[in-house]
Amino acid sequence: MARRHHRPGRRFKGRRFSARKRAANQAWVVVQKHFPELVQAQCEEIIETWLKNGVLYEQEYYDTKLRGIRMGLFVNDAKRPN
Repeated sequence: MARRHHRPGRRFKGRRFSARKRAANQAWVVVQKHFPELVQAQCEEIIETWLKNGVLYEQEYYDTKLRGIRMGLFVNDAKRPN
C-alpha cells in the first residue's frame, strides 16, 4: 500500500483522534484530560473552534492498527498559538 498519507520524515503508528461524534477516538476527550473542569459540550466546542480557525484539520492517514485509510485530526503548526 502506498504511504502517500504520511508526512515526509514523520512516521505515525496507531490511531489519530477524530472530531466526529460517532468515532471511538473522539478528540474532545483530550481537551477534557487537560481541562477536567470542562464538560463534554464545552470540549467539543473548543475542537470545533480549532477546526474553523484552521488550528486543526482533518486529513486521511493510514491507520496501522486497523490497517486502512481513515480520517484523523492533524495540527497546523503555522496556526498554533505561541
